[in-house]
Amino acid sequence: NSGAPGALVERYGRRNMEEVFLDIARGTGKGAALAAAGAKAEP
Repeated sequence: NSGAPGALVERYGRRNMEEVFLDIARGTGKGAALAAAGAKAEP
């Protein structure tokens, strides 16, 4: 995923970029759902 930090925090429903990273790395929460759906960053 790519995009502005604020947009990623909002997209993943987290409080900060550290939580976004952990969500993606662990494959939990919205990170897993977005990865499975092949979500792309919005412009």
